[in-house]
Amino acid sequence: MTGFDAKEEKNIMRSLNNDQKFQIGDLVHVKKITESYKKHFTQDFDAVVLGSSDDLHGGGDIYQYGLFNPGTGPVYWYEEDDLELVKKNEVWK
Repeated sequence: MTGFDAKEEKNIMRSLNNDQKFQIGDLVHVKKITESYKKHFTQDFDAVVLGSSDDLHGGGDIYQYGLFNPGTGPVYWYEEDDLELVKKNEVWK
C-alpha cells in the first residue's frame, strides 16, 4: 500500500514515465469549463498542442498544456482534463 489513491498513483507513474496524455501537434478540443476559477479561459474551441509545460519550460509538469488557438494565437496552461483528443499529429494548414 502506497498511501496514494488510484488516480494519484496513475499520475505519479505517468510523470515518472513522461507519459503525457497529449503530444506536440495533436488537435484537441477545449471543452466547456465549469470551474468558476477558470471562467476567464477561452472555451469550446479546437486547437493544436504546442506542448506540455514540461515540453516548453522543463520542470516535469506534463498535465498542463500550451495550445495554438487559430482565432487568437497561443494560449497557455489548460489542464489535460479540460481537453479531448480530436486527432493525433494534426498540423494547421
